[in-house]
Amino acid sequence: MKCPYCSEDIMAGATICKHCKSDLKAPLPWKNGAKRKDGKISYNEVVDKVGLLPNVNKRDNMIQGIAVAVCAGIGGLIGLFVGGWPEGAGLGVVAGLIIGGFLSGLVLMVIGMFRH
Repeated sequence: MKCPYCSEDIMAGATICKHCKSDLKAPLPWKNGAKRKDGKISYNEVVDKVGLLPNVNKRDNMIQGIAVAVCAGIGGLIGLFVGGWPEGAGLGVVAGLIIGGFLSGLVLMVIGMFRH
């Protein structure tokens, strides 16, 4: 089972999330306009609902980091074959970092809009 607030794995039937300490018995903030006891909506809740903000979810950050590293590696290989060592490889890595960061951020933004 996943926590509706932070998306971390929790035990089925849990009443409080062990990761974000959210009360799981309370209605979700995006349903019927309810808020948590302290009257605030967490950053992750807003991000998952709106989808146009950077996310602090560990799983999403790991996915994005791996995707950026893979794109940098592919860019470095392409640059190595096209432009040689070290100029072509270096430019390929930089281009891969930029493209990988942009595309993975775009994909996570779209996923965040449809997550809940």
